[in-house]
Amino acid sequence: MEPGWKWAYDLEKEGQHLLAVYAVLERTQDTAIVQAGQERLMYAITRDGVAQKDGVTVGDFVIKNPIVLGREWPVFAGTARIVAVDRKVTLPSGEYEHCVVVETVRTDPTRLARTTFAPGLGPIAIETQVQAAGRFVTTMKANLRGTTRPGQDPLVSSGAGGGEAWLATGGAPNRSVN
Repeated sequence: MEPGWKWAYDLEKEGQHLLAVYAVLERTQDTAIVQAGQERLMYAITRDGVAQKDGVTVGDFVIKNPIVLGREWPVFAGTARIVAVDRKVTLPSGEYEHCVVVETVRTDPTRLARTTFAPGLGPIAIETQVQAAGRFVTTMKANLRGTTRPGQDPLVSSGAGGGEAWLATGGAPNRSVN
């Protein structure tokens, strides 16, 4: 997750179709700051995985090492679990192999978030569902439209980018991220 990385998602929420863009603004040894619309998100990048961060406080892990099918970890009001480690996913933006899928279930209200990570790209699909009348109803769906890697932005004339890809998982089960 280096400055210059950008992700664009086709977002469907409450019957509206939107374009959501995320961009890495800053990266230190253990923190990445991502611009999401008017909001800035912080992530802790550790050998244990990638976690949400608020100031100096490290919160819930988004994805956690080792990447192993069935791996679980606690999150606020729930549990996250790796439910797939070698999934092939087809989206309008292309085919992605060796994807890792993390499902996070939280209570009060009962809700499910399913995030699919592609090696070398990070999140390519996100879906949230809320339990209503005994069944889960999709409330938000986002699919990757495209990415801009460091040094590829046609609107910026800075030198070569490169560097580490966000959540570069190496394309094989039992791998680590950071």
